[in-house]
Amino acid sequence: MRVPAWPQFTTQAGDAIRDILDAMGADVALTRDGLTVSGTGEIVGIDIDLHDVGELTPVVAALAALADSPRTCAASRTCAGTRPTGSPPSPPSSTGSAAT
Repeated sequence: MRVPAWPQFTTQAGDAIRDILDAMGADVALTRDGLTVSGTGEIVGIDIDLHDVGELTPVVAALAALADSPRTCAASRTCAGTRPTGSPPSPPSSTGSAAT
């Protein structure tokens, strides 16, 4: 997959996806043409703390659900299919939705 015009330098938290995908076994290349990600189809489970990049949680959780090994998501209560670490999730609020 190629994402054209991916910035060479950015302070956006979402840029961490490059290192996350690499850790999960993808081949990641950033060139002047954009970001290219490829792989074998196998996804490696990782232990990761998404506290600083919470907006990536849905993507990482979806990939983690397909991983071939155990994985841990810390600091984010929404990593489905992972074994919990750290503090327990906050109880639901009185409105029925999870506290943020």
